Amino acid sequence: MDYTVCLWSKAYAPTQDTDPFSIQVDQALWEIIIRNQVTGRAFLNVKNGDISSWIAPMGQPIPVAHREINEKDNYNIYVPLWMLDAGQFTGMGEEVKVTFLDSEAFPEATHIVFKVVDSAFYNSDVKDELEKALTSIGVIQQHTTLQIPVSLLGGYEVEIFVSKTEPADIVLCHGEEVTVEFEQPVDHYEPPPRPPTPIPEVPEQDLLQPSPVLLPQSNVFTGAGYTLGTGVEPPAWRKGLKPPPNPQGLK
Repeated sequence: MDYTVCLWSKAYAPTQDTDPFSIQVDQALWEIIIRNQVTGRAFLNVKNGDISSWIAPMGQPIPVAHREINEKDNYNIYVPLWMLDAGQFTGMGEEVKVTFLDSEAFPEATHIVFKVVDSAFYNSDVKDELEKALTSIGVIQQHTTLQIPVSLLGGYEVEIFVSKTEPADIVLCHGEEVTVEFEQPVDHYEPPPRPPTPIPEVPEQDLLQPSPVLLPQSNVFTGAGYTLGTGVEPPAWRKGLKPPPNPQGLK
């Protein structure tokens, strides 16, 4: 049976609730659901017209003044902020339809594939954090995005996209009993491959031979040989010839 309710963000709830995965409901609606519940946990399928729908566990009731219950009453429900974004709701009191679902309505999950949007999730104990979150959420829908608060990151909420669920598109999940697989994170960076080391074209046997030492070539003097600064040709003895006799006997 569908119920018409006014949907609000948990920020407007009259009582504080820190559970990031459950929906709070009016006491009157909570009693109706519990009365009709057969087994297990109670879930609410919140429908945003033909746009989208979101399934989440029913949390603690919000006490309200007693009133007569009939089909025309509009009850209030209070949804976590991230669920509002996922279901494309405003959370400002818009009227939506909700359907009560028992846990027996969903097959047990056997395999789930996740894609982490933010790899900061891997900086914590992934297994324990994820098992607790999946068990708290209870119902996992394929192709939706979950927000998992990570305690070791100070409560930072990491987004995880549900790539695949088996054996159905919507499954009941007990975190410690399901096989979980992770794809590469969305923000994964693969460095470009290092270019190969160039191979010289010289034959290998030539590399073992020492390279010849090249000495600078000497320049042969071909000028006129004038005395510096005079433009006069030097005497013959300065060119390597014997000096002329000293007629004055000077030493």
